[in-house]
Amino acid sequence: SGPILWAMMSDVDDYGDWKFGKRLTGISFAGNLFMLKMGLAVAGAIVAWILAFTGYVANEPQQNSQTIQGIIMMFSLLPMVSYFISAYLVRYFKLNNAFLEKIKTDLAKRELEKGRGQPQEVQDVPVI
Repeated sequence: SGPILWAMMSDVDDYGDWKFGKRLTGISFAGNLFMLKMGLAVAGAIVAWILAFTGYVANEPQQNSQTIQGIIMMFSLLPMVSYFISAYLVRYFKLNNAFLEKIKTDLAKRELEKGRGQPQEVQDVPVI
């Protein structure tokens, strides 16, 4: 799901430029990274809370059954619920391929009208 997120972010930036006439790529990606870091922090806290709630004892060679079930839940139930929530929310993402092509065409026309853009063909780009 990682690469899909970044591709969707680019599509959202194109949509914002098309709809509002402002390209806010930096703000979009900074906001996304901030929320990603917040999610990682919250996930770490949830892990600690579940371990504490289920009676985890550090350096204990054998954990009780409630702790083991809590750990299994963290590796199965919580990710499953998270993915279902994500799948539900993605249903509301309305930028399909046809709409994105229209957006890209309109943006290219807008750039040509402003005199800022010229159709350029990229060829023989060196790969480092």
